[in-house]
Amino acid sequence: VIWMFSSSWLGLSEQDRAALAGPLVLSAAALAISFPFLIFESIMVALQDALFYGVLKIGQPVLMTILTWVLLQLDWGFYGLAMATAVPNMVKLLVCSVRSLWLAPEFLRHWPLPTWHGVLFLLREGTGSWLSSWGTRLLAASNGLILAIIGHVEWVPIYVAMTKIPQFLQQFCRVIPDSGLLGLAELYGEGRPQRVREIIHCMLLVHLFLAGAAACLILAINPSFIHWWLGDDMFGGLLLNVLLAVNFLIRALSHSIVSPVGAIGRRLEIGTASILDGVVYVVLSLWLGAYWGMIALPIAFTLSCMATRAVWAVYLQYDLFRITPQMTFFAWFLPVFLRSAPALVAAGLIGYFLPSAPPWQIFALLAPVGAFYLLLMRSELSALPLPEVLRRRLTALHLLHRNHSSRPKTFRVKIDEITVESQQG
Repeated sequence: VIWMFSSSWLGLSEQDRAALAGPLVLSAAALAISFPFLIFESIMVALQDALFYGVLKIGQPVLMTILTWVLLQLDWGFYGLAMATAVPNMVKLLVCSVRSLWLAPEFLRHWPLPTWHGVLFLLREGTGSWLSSWGTRLLAASNGLILAIIGHVEWVPIYVAMTKIPQFLQQFCRVIPDSGLLGLAELYGEGRPQRVREIIHCMLLVHLFLAGAAACLILAINPSFIHWWLGDDMFGGLLLNVLLAVNFLIRALSHSIVSPVGAIGRRLEIGTASILDGVVYVVLSLWLGAYWGMIALPIAFTLSCMATRAVWAVYLQYDLFRITPQMTFFAWFLPVFLRSAPALVAAGLIGYFLPSAPPWQIFALLAPVGAFYLLLMRSELSALPLPEVLRRRLTALHLLHRNHSSRPKTFRVKIDEITVESQQG
């Protein structure tokens, strides 16, 4: 129904509508068929099968990229694009189904009849998740429509190409910290607020550490990759690339604040803020895009995210965990950003002076930048609960402080003449 009306808004001709109708039906049918199988993906998350599920989530965009290239080479056109999107998702759900049946077959036996209380609970919680997903879609999947509406269809492939590496790295950065959300929810249920705050701080450090490294990669490699992959005329400019890297860091910070709040159960509020974020982003993009072109999209994203979802998540974070905004931004985020800034500048200079160099040369130059980034981030690495073997190796490479110990520390404090012994770790 939306397609029947929106096609006229976008100024599509009858030939365009005829070319897109079949692939659209194929995409909708694939989604409808695969939707019930999402239960198996949820089982993977519930079982905390983090390594298997993480590899699967990274493999999905890789398969999508390969299929897109192969099917377009075979001249499948829009059908190839639809298949390249639908098939990896269906493969992922099929693999999750087999894995669930193997790991937890008891989950799929003796199902009880649904109750009104249970259905209403799922409806309430599911509505928040659905709103959040819809808001994410407005942020991530409406860029092409926005550029078409403001009258520059030719910018759509350029912007899509510019955002391909950031989209891939975004999933990579979230796999590790998000795999601990269920454990965080269990810890919160035990009523240990101080420990919960420590874990949230640790998860935020992991987010920012990985996001900073990914931003360095975006600044240095994206110009070279676009020139090598598609040609000089498909590069959207260095300013757009810098804004996309800034966007990446803002999105990482926002996600690191939002995800713990959603894991505890405030999904409806987060979902409402997410849909508001998406709506504000679309409106700002349409307004600013008429004046500034493509660079308006990342600017609009930053403004909408900071004004809606991030602000509301900070409030909920204080309400749930008593983590103040000053602690989040000034004690946690700002020191990490300032420490990583020299490496970000170095990576940006590589992208600025060598935008057309082959990617393998850029990777060679990025090696010392990566080592420099690790040296700058030694404090953050030391604060993470790394495996002891990895900690020893990083210490030998002078990437961790030698006087840091991962073993619990015992300390004593005197409160009103009562000696209290506690163990931290």
